[in-house]
Amino acid sequence: MPSACMATGSAINYIYVENQYFQLPDWSILVKQKRQSNRQKMIEAGTRVDDIVPLHLFIVIPQPERNGMVPNTYDTLQQLDQGQGLGRYDAQVQGRIRDETQGPLKRPVYKPYGTPAQWAQYQQDMTVYEKQKAEREARAGAVVGGSARRAPANPRAELQQLGIKVLVAT
Repeated sequence: MPSACMATGSAINYIYVENQYFQLPDWSILVKQKRQSNRQKMIEAGTRVDDIVPLHLFIVIPQPERNGMVPNTYDTLQQLDQGQGLGRYDAQVQGRIRDETQGPLKRPVYKPYGTPAQWAQYQQDMTVYEKQKAEREARAGAVVGGSARRAPANPRAELQQLGIKVLVAT
């Protein structure tokens, strides 16, 4: 890792990574920190922000070979706004994040002695509630939860501000 850190810190225009085990979220964070530091130094040296060339990241990885590799690969990619490349897992993580921001589900309340229309509405509401509950439970795994806690709030905006452009191929 030390040589990778030095190379990452020295990169100005391009970084090419080809790795079958692309699973180190700290590296993605390091790239952003080094880029921020380098940009600041260029600005202090008199470079206009508009004249700073983008840093292009080219990353070539295979699909994770085992399910246990998916979370770390996802966390590393998501730091670079590329988590959607792991489709189903990304959908679970993003769903988990939505669940946690929307709060608990509210179970419909049945009113005894209601009208037939109220009973029908209650049954319909319970069907929706049970479906939402099942979807949340499917996303509630500890692994997905860990990724949901590590996912940056707005990686795209952060990368744009830093002038980092990412291309991931699997």
